[in-house]
Amino acid sequence: MIDNKLKIRGARHHNLKNIDVDIPKNQLVVISGLSGSGKSTLAFDTIYAEGQRRYVESLSSYARQFLEMMDKPDVDSIEGLSPAIAIQQKTTSKNPRSTVGTTTEIYDYMRLLYARIGIPHCTNCKRKISTQSVERICDSVLKDFSGQKILILSPLVQRKKGTYEKLFEQIKKDGYSRIRLNGEILSLDDGIPPLDRQKWHNIEIVVDRISTSKSERSRIFEAIQTAIKASKGDVMISSDKSEKIFSQNNACPHCGLTIGELEPRNFSFNSPFGLCKTCNGLGVKMEFDSALVIPDKSKSILDGAIVPWSGRFSAFRRQALRTVGEKFGFDLMTPIEKIKPKHLEIILHGTSDLIDFQYRSKSGDSSWKYTNAFEGVLVNLQRVFLETDSESKREWLKQFMRDTHCTTCNGKKLKPESLAVTINDLGIMDVCDLSITNCFDFFSNLKLTETEQHIGRDILKEIKERLEFLINVGLNYLTLNRLSSTLSGGESQRIRLATQIGSNLTGVLYVLDEPTIGLHQRDNARLIKTLNKLRNLGNTVIVVEHDEELIRNSDWIIDLGPGAGIHGGNIVFEGTIKKILQATKSVTGTYLKDNSLIVLKNKIRKPEGSLIIKDASENNLKNLDVEIPLGLFVSVTGVSGSGKSTLINDILLKSLENHFSKTHISSGSHKDISGIDNIDKVIAIDQSPIGRTPRSNPATYIGAFTPIRELYSNTALSKERGYAPGQFSFNVADGRCFACEGDGVKQIEMQFLSDVYVKCDECKGKRYNSETLSVLYKGKNISDVLQMTVYEALNFFENVPSIQRKLQTVNDVGLGYIKLGQSSPWLHHSGGTICEPTDVPVNKRHLDMVYSHIKYSDKPFMGSVTHPDRAQDTVDMAKVVFGEEFIQQNTVCTSLINANSPLTFDATMLGAAKVYARNNQATVISPFILAGAMSPVTTAGTATQILAEAMAGMAFVQLVKPGAPVIFGTFASAVSMQNGAPTFGTPEPSLILYAAAALARRLGVPFRSGGGLCASKTADAQAAYESANTLQTAALAGVNFMLHTAGWLEGGLSMGYEKFVMDCDQASMIEVLLKGMDMSENGQAMDALREVGPGAHFLGSAHTQANFEDAFYRSTVADNNSFEQWSAEGELDCAQRANVLWKKALNDYQAPELDPAIDEALLDFMTRRKADFPDKDY
Repeated sequence: MIDNKLKIRGARHHNLKNIDVDIPKNQLVVISGLSGSGKSTLAFDTIYAEGQRRYVESLSSYARQFLEMMDKPDVDSIEGLSPAIAIQQKTTSKNPRSTVGTTTEIYDYMRLLYARIGIPHCTNCKRKISTQSVERICDSVLKDFSGQKILILSPLVQRKKGTYEKLFEQIKKDGYSRIRLNGEILSLDDGIPPLDRQKWHNIEIVVDRISTSKSERSRIFEAIQTAIKASKGDVMISSDKSEKIFSQNNACPHCGLTIGELEPRNFSFNSPFGLCKTCNGLGVKMEFDSALVIPDKSKSILDGAIVPWSGRFSAFRRQALRTVGEKFGFDLMTPIEKIKPKHLEIILHGTSDLIDFQYRSKSGDSSWKYTNAFEGVLVNLQRVFLETDSESKREWLKQFMRDTHCTTCNGKKLKPESLAVTINDLGIMDVCDLSITNCFDFFSNLKLTETEQHIGRDILKEIKERLEFLINVGLNYLTLNRLSSTLSGGESQRIRLATQIGSNLTGVLYVLDEPTIGLHQRDNARLIKTLNKLRNLGNTVIVVEHDEELIRNSDWIIDLGPGAGIHGGNIVFEGTIKKILQATKSVTGTYLKDNSLIVLKNKIRKPEGSLIIKDASENNLKNLDVEIPLGLFVSVTGVSGSGKSTLINDILLKSLENHFSKTHISSGSHKDISGIDNIDKVIAIDQSPIGRTPRSNPATYIGAFTPIRELYSNTALSKERGYAPGQFSFNVADGRCFACEGDGVKQIEMQFLSDVYVKCDECKGKRYNSETLSVLYKGKNISDVLQMTVYEALNFFENVPSIQRKLQTVNDVGLGYIKLGQSSPWLHHSGGTICEPTDVPVNKRHLDMVYSHIKYSDKPFMGSVTHPDRAQDTVDMAKVVFGEEFIQQNTVCTSLINANSPLTFDATMLGAAKVYARNNQATVISPFILAGAMSPVTTAGTATQILAEAMAGMAFVQLVKPGAPVIFGTFASAVSMQNGAPTFGTPEPSLILYAAAALARRLGVPFRSGGGLCASKTADAQAAYESANTLQTAALAGVNFMLHTAGWLEGGLSMGYEKFVMDCDQASMIEVLLKGMDMSENGQAMDALREVGPGAHFLGSAHTQANFEDAFYRSTVADNNSFEQWSAEGELDCAQRANVLWKKALNDYQAPELDPAIDEALLDFMTRRKADFPDKDY
């Protein structure tokens, strides 16, 4: 007889105390207990982990290498284990394209349904468009025009201008004798009068004239067929009463709009066939927001209401607006809130009317006129934002922009043709905007023809089943368009639960993590019903839960405890709900018996002011006015979907963040929030994980580990030995165990099996070497402290306020059971590149380069490309800093992939390109050419080769990962015919650079080239003219990205500090050059010309006095003093002055802030990687 139980023996994972437990299969089992008692350890880290591991090990060795395996739990045996599926609390996806509809696959079925039975409409005239066979058209004609005399026409021209003489000739050649021209039937034999080319015309061939009856079906069929052939898809039927056009093209016969055959991809906002071209299927785009452009509507335009139009151009713009106001009837002194809406529309969005503008200088002595349309404030800002080459200008303008609904698709993500396809008058996105409940009603009450019902029967069954599952788990308030990233952990878990029910699997072990979180008590019954349905399919359902109602409705209860952390891990009770009510040891049972009800003290605090939200109307909020008292513990409650998160997160939090942090997140719709002056900041605490690296722990999170290490470094023994606080970090080589490198365990790779972790033999899992462990404070070493729970550490450090205060807070929020050294389960890794340390083996230098850039710069960086493994190290180090998920969605490094010119890429470079492309990191595909050696000696020949190599490399990257960021690059110099070395600053490379830049613009890709290139060995005059020629040429050619801007010497073989400072000065000059000429009133200086007049000088003029300080670029290294002064100051040349500057800059330099735990993790990664392979000089 088969024992229908899941038997666990000797479970010791984490805090489990070698427990044995039998769990009945095919039952709803609840694991309860205090927080930290071991519930999740038993359910997820033991039962589910072993089930998942066994399933993966059942696959072939080839398949296993692609799957992530969970660690083998510390358990003696588990018998009767089924395939396991975990449904945990975590946000489904942060991808902006992931929605409830896509996650549950409902949207996929809807796309299929709309492609098969949806009715397309013309986006211009809104008429229905249909694709019909000749038979179907014939049947429709016989039905709709029964007993009537009809004309069967072939429409050739619909509302188009022209004379069409050649068309008439062709119709006559094709054997037709009559046409209908603008509603009048004419004979081609009698000649056609000339047409007015400026008027609309309609031209149809008269194919047949007949009375409709079933006996004439064959003739009608033939005539329709002929008409469709002549017009390439359309036929028009005309009678005395009506006209109707039938089409085989899915094209509007009136407007000529062709849709083509509908396919599911036409309704995908992730496909170019369906997405809105304006917003790329996101539904939102970044635009200027009038509320940010005019934040204070009580001000007038003269008072500076239009913030981005204040400043040095304000006089010109005010005069322009004054002229516009004179034409349309408003003045600049009226507060914005009192200006008529039609006038405000003109101010913001402009007008096409021509206006005579007149500009007058401040003194009134000069003026100029021009006639043009007024483009409007927002249009002007958008144009400037797109056209400016200044990144600082663009960043400044972003403060006036917000993510707004795309106006083309109205936030619906699809192109107009797809949105115009309807079923029962609703488009696919209209249905997705309905609540799940209303969506279910829509599909349940569809009115379809018999044919449509037959086509959509199976599709509708799948859609309705999935919608019903969502309703049953309490998610009826969601919409299918709701972004997955906005769902709470509980909502995401219930969506996955609904998806699993829809799969109809049997014999599966489901493990759930508190599915009632975020669910109102009203909806608990439906959730319990869903879990029972999952069980009734023949599955075992294990739920980690605190909710009383779910515990009472379970088949079996396992209660862990009696305490938390080291005080838990034991089976306190196992059995049915009836038996736990009789138990005496179970804390859960005591509460279930109502013996330990929580009694609140009769203490009422007084509010300290309030926040008042007025007219909140976002999502389902009905113009609410809400007052929230300050200084109190305020709870916002309501059933799931009632608007709690909308009110607090979307309206209140975002508004406060905009106010205090000057962010520009679009907050939910509301009129005003008053009382903000009563608070000084806002802090949002959500359920996002705080883990960054496997070496971070609670002590580092709360900032307690630093004072603990300082405390140990101040002991007498530490001072005697000269130990610094770093000695007590397991991330630093000095004090940690050399064998396990501070991990406390050793990882033993088991090839295709799950890796095994064993306690380090050297340090016995204590992470530190014996010298460090010999330092004691109150009889405990640093490892002993990390093994303490927060509660134990509180008592141990009771006389150290800096540590005790931080630990007390953790204990107060119920986490006293956590150990100070407990590792974070969320692992992230990361990468970078700068200058090469020559005292490090060649094959290991890249690690120091990447680290240098991360440690000492806060800018995007270049990665290593000299081997694919080194590129992977770069990416891995980047992941340490930013997190793996961030790296996959954002580009943090741009790496140089050189062609092995001519017309070749070597495996090393392509291997590195693959690594970066697969990880969403940018590459510069750059032919590396010395003209005359690696390319033809002529500039045109070299440019041709550059184009071929760059296009091949960029195409390769797109094949590896479509959409991976890529830059067209070129390094082109000429070879010296005297010695074969590269030459710089000469005309030929400049010509090639200009040509390559033009080619890149034609391809529509960003371009990289140029820099401070020189062959000179020192920062001398040769270096100056070579670098200046290249820098200026590259800037004027229009490069988007200039490598080697500063520091380059000796053809790139060396770098000089003085050269670096001088090149930076050159780059600053180029920035001024590229800003162009100031054509403002001040820039034109007409007042100065009038003041000074002929023959005088400008030194004393008011204009000079006001502008001389910033009128000219001031070099940091050039000397413009007299010879005498230069001589008195030591006769320093440019390089000597630069020498002083770089030393001062280095002395004053402060590195950007880097999380100490991340820094230590980076150093640890480098140490381990350098130990992985032997030193090599290549």
